[in-house]
Amino acid sequence: MGDSGIMNCYEVLGLMRGASVEDIKAAFRLRSHMFHPDKYENYAEPLRTQLMAEAGKEFKKLTAAYEILRDPARRTAHDRELSARDRQAGVASVRAAPARASTRRAASPATTADGE
Repeated sequence: MGDSGIMNCYEVLGLMRGASVEDIKAAFRLRSHMFHPDKYENYAEPLRTQLMAEAGKEFKKLTAAYEILRDPARRTAHDRELSARDRQAGVASVRAAPARASTRRAASPATTADGE
């Protein structure tokens, strides 16, 4: 999840926005095999419990991301949320940029004065 608290389902599945339904399904299958909790059954304790818990959390995230992206209505809503977050982040960075630029300008005359 990003700073806004919105999980980016594409990132969870290792995909770019606009991925096809086939790509989404393939990414889910690949990653779900990697993070399925049963994969760690043969490990010794206490490592087994820790790995299964971590894999279980990741598997739940993968499943949630897949469920959202495979449903056209939920995917559209998710894309809108991501776009809104990106717009907000863009506004924040644009607002911060002039402050940085004015700081550089303020430092420039001092540098010029020292150089003269």
